[in-house]
Amino acid sequence: MKLRFNTRIGTALVLIPLVLGITVYGTHELFAGLCAVIILTGIWEWVGLAGIHDRRWKAFMVVLTALLLTVCYRNIDSSMTLFIVGSSLAWWVGALVLIIRRQLGRKFSPGLMLQTGIGIIVLVPAWVSLVALHADADVHGPVLVTCLLILIWSVDTGAYYVGQKWGRKQLASHVSPGKTLEGLYGALGCGLFVAVICSLLLQLGLYKSILFLLVCLVTTAVSIVGDLTESMIKRSGGVKDSGELLPGHGGALDRIDSMTAAAPGFFTGVLLLEATS
Repeated sequence: MKLRFNTRIGTALVLIPLVLGITVYGTHELFAGLCAVIILTGIWEWVGLAGIHDRRWKAFMVVLTALLLTVCYRNIDSSMTLFIVGSSLAWWVGALVLIIRRQLGRKFSPGLMLQTGIGIIVLVPAWVSLVALHADADVHGPVLVTCLLILIWSVDTGAYYVGQKWGRKQLASHVSPGKTLEGLYGALGCGLFVAVICSLLLQLGLYKSILFLLVCLVTTAVSIVGDLTESMIKRSGGVKDSGELLPGHGGALDRIDSMTAAAPGFFTGVLLLEATS
C-alpha cells in the first residue's frame, strides 16, 4: 500500500506540472494535441474494457476517433460544439439512470459494439469541451481550464484519501464497492474549497461568484457520475484498472473518468455565466 502511495505521488508530481504548463503557457494547438493524445489512449483502453482485445480493431477505433477530433477541431467555434456538448449532457443523465438501475440490482450488459460506441460518446465531447473552453479568449480560457483541472484533481484526491481514512458506508455497493459516502463528502468539501479560491482569484464579483460556486458544485457532482460510470463499465468487464500506463494510477481512463463528465458540465456552466453578463 505504501509503495503504491509513493508511486502515485511520484507520477502526479511529474504529470501535473507538465499538464498545467502546457495549459497555461503552451499554444492552443499544443494543448489540443495533448488532450487528443490522452483521449486516443483512453479510447484504446475503452475498447479493451468492452472485451475487445484485437489490436486491429483497437487501432481502427483510435483512427476513427482521431478523425472525429479533427472534424470537431475545424468546427470548434461553430454550433457543432454546442450540439456535441448538449448531446453529452443528455448521455450523462442517461448514465446516472443506468447507475441507479445497477445499484438496484439490474444488470448492465451492453453488447460489445454498443459499449465501444459509448466510449466515443464519453470521450469526444470531453475533448471538445476542454478545447473550446481553452480557445475562449474572452473569458481567459486557459485560466478557466486550469481551474477545472485543479477542481477535479482536488475532488478525486479528497474522495480517495478521505474514503481511505474514514470510509465506512458504501456509496454504491453494486457499482463500485470501494467508494464510500465519506469519500463523497470529502470530494464535495474539496470541490467547494477550490471553487471559493478560484472565484476569488477570478475576481468575478459577488453575484457571479455565487453562480460560479454553483457551477463548480454541479461539476463536482457530475464528475462523480463519470467516475461511477467507468467503475460500472470496469465491473461489467471484470477488471480493476483500465490499463497500466500510469504507475500507481492505472490507465489513462482511470485518471480522466471524472473529467469526461465534468468538462461538458463545466463548459456549459461557463456559457451560462457568460449569458448573464
